Amino acid sequence: MSDFYKQSVSDGNQVQYKSVKALAFMCFGLAVLMILLGDLIPAGVIAIAGIAALYFKKYLLESFDYEMSDGKVFIEKIIANKDRKKVFEFNVSDIIIMAPEASKRIKELDLKTDKTLKLYPKVYLKGIYSVIVKSGVETYKIKIVPDKKILDLCHELNKTNVMEE
Repeated sequence: MSDFYKQSVSDGNQVQYKSVKALAFMCFGLAVLMILLGDLIPAGVIAIAGIAALYFKKYLLESFDYEMSDGKVFIEKIIANKDRKKVFEFNVSDIIIMAPEASKRIKELDLKTDKTLKLYPKVYLKGIYSVIVKSGVETYKIKIVPDKKILDLCHELNKTNVMEE
């Protein structure tokens, strides 16, 4: 199979991202004003708070790309629409079970996993799937938010272990 499909999952957290950026610039403006008035220590503290806000604001924008190609699923995490990092990859044939997180089948199997990876933005409450994969000697439980196309492609390649809602 040589199909290629890519799904992007983002949290749409632009308002908080821009608010923290505005807060950082207000801190810098206040720090400059305090320096002009002669209050150096409070100005330094406020400037450090502004620098911290600029640094940590990038963690407010978090998105994931799920790519599927030749029976493999690749998952990348994207921070602040800039930094891409490959987080996990697996073969669809290595799936022990893929089902909605709250499904009876997941609870019935009660599989012990070595690691659990949450690979979707925090704002998602519905549509979460648990994928239990055997990779080498370790078993992983991966939580993702796949769309219908990825589910169909996975089901096509591994009919017995991929459950759709």
